[in-house]
Amino acid sequence: MATELGRKLKGLCKAKGLISSDLGRLAGIEKSTLSAYENGGDPPFSKLKALAAALEVRAGYFFEEIPELDRLSFDQVAAYESLRFFLVKGGTADWDKHPYCRILAKPAIAPKTVAEWGLFHQRESLLH
Repeated sequence: MATELGRKLKGLCKAKGLISSDLGRLAGIEKSTLSAYENGGDPPFSKLKALAAALEVRAGYFFEEIPELDRLSFDQVAAYESLRFFLVKGGTADWDKHPYCRILAKPAIAPKTVAEWGLFHQRESLLH
């Protein structure tokens, strides 16, 4: 039976256009091990951190430690967290006040990965 962790892993993979084997490769986890985690296995924290990094979310998301994410759909979490990673990596301190946050209100069209936010940024820079 799938657990909350499994539901989140599968939901975020779908939102980001990944399949389990992609996630396993990105996180350095064998497919059978990942399948076990998706179906109720208890991963060590080091593996959770690797999965979080591969999915571009904070590890606390898997433990319901980030309240603002708990009410969001998987598409919204993927967009929100990848934008956060993109802006913080670029040195933006108050990332949640950045103008790009406006697109988070439209999760169907919002970028869902750091790479997609990078492309979005390049397009926006060319337009302005």
